[in-house]
Amino acid sequence: MSSPLFVPLKNRSYRMLWTGDLLSSFGNWLDLTALIVLLVYHWQLGPNETAILMLTLGVPMVFLGPMLSVYVDRLPLRGLMLICIGIRVLLITGLLFVPNFYLLLPLVFLRSAIGTLFFPARQAMIRHIVPLEQIPGAISLGQMTMSLTMIVAPAIGGALVTVIGPRSLFGIEAVLMALSLLFIWQLPTIPRKQTSAQPASIDDTEAVQAKRSFWNDLKEGFAHIFTVRILTVGLTLITIGMFLVYLYDGLLAIWAKEQGIVESGYGTLMSVIGVGSVTGALLAGQFPRWRKSPLTLIAIVGMLAGGLNMLIGLGGLHVVQFPLVIWAIIFLFFGLFGAAATVPFGYILQTETPKELIGRVSSVSSSMQSAATLLAPTIGATFANLYGTGSVFFGSGAFMLVLALLTLLLMRLIKGDQSKRTPVATSSSYR
Repeated sequence: MSSPLFVPLKNRSYRMLWTGDLLSSFGNWLDLTALIVLLVYHWQLGPNETAILMLTLGVPMVFLGPMLSVYVDRLPLRGLMLICIGIRVLLITGLLFVPNFYLLLPLVFLRSAIGTLFFPARQAMIRHIVPLEQIPGAISLGQMTMSLTMIVAPAIGGALVTVIGPRSLFGIEAVLMALSLLFIWQLPTIPRKQTSAQPASIDDTEAVQAKRSFWNDLKEGFAHIFTVRILTVGLTLITIGMFLVYLYDGLLAIWAKEQGIVESGYGTLMSVIGVGSVTGALLAGQFPRWRKSPLTLIAIVGMLAGGLNMLIGLGGLHVVQFPLVIWAIIFLFFGLFGAAATVPFGYILQTETPKELIGRVSSVSSSMQSAATLLAPTIGATFANLYGTGSVFFGSGAFMLVLALLTLLLMRLIKGDQSKRTPVATSSSYR
């Protein structure tokens, strides 16, 4: 565990958080598998109900996340995380007995809303317990956890669902969440500071609290993002990148079919993307020299990913043709570049945001990315119908390549007086 990637796991507090997050993330992906199987195979519902379900999962993150995150920066983090997990266990248990689609939706909505509190609380906890020099490794480990569970959990869930049924997966998820609770319980209690100007004395505390308002605190999170130039550009690149990925994500099966790739070949492409994501996160954590200029790495991998996207688009336009093994290598690197961009952005968010704002800033970031992923599939399908699947891949890749290139050309202007500033993150004593 001497490598930069695994050093954060020597920190007991982070180790507890990472283990709890691993169990929680695995349960979440089991849950999604169970929900889809329950709707499509057991209740015999169609694409409209499936689309409504996905909207119900995504809308809270877009609209409720930034508002609820105000309380993340006010309330004790450990207690808030414990309450969130406890409520989620109750809601997941309710899914075991829900009789129909209409009663399922409120439970799914509430569970997703609770998640919009838990995620920024987790980000804020990392900000408090992980020293600055270990943040790249901590972020990489989190990205690897998400990528691994995204691959493994649906595969295990798909195998189990045919034996024990989808509702039993909810029971397994509830158990995993309860186990996660035990690890989160062992996190330290983090003293919270005032989110506005500190009182000069104890007598002034009530006056400071009176001046605080929900809307001022909410605006403070947005204001910070758009006043720190490197954070603004980083979030813009990541959000646009997410939009472009989801623009064609739902078209990938159609693209594969047009290439003459059979179902098993399509599964291979999905698998190598996941392997690439894990590898990209691992490499970013293992070799963190990029932290001197994380935005540069985001722009470089954006250019590379854009170029690969254009190549995939040319395949869809039948300009180039490759055997499955070559496409698999291309998609492997595509997944690698995606993770290699996500990790440095997480570093920017953590190090360029004061502790008292991290909940709101991370939630606004997630909200913007979630909005992009909700809007993109419909737009992508529309363009595919008009101009063809290959054109969507090629166009989105070209746009990403040009945007990343402009970022590199304007890097000195973007950074401004960045070299004169010191990151706001500091070392932590929670070991």
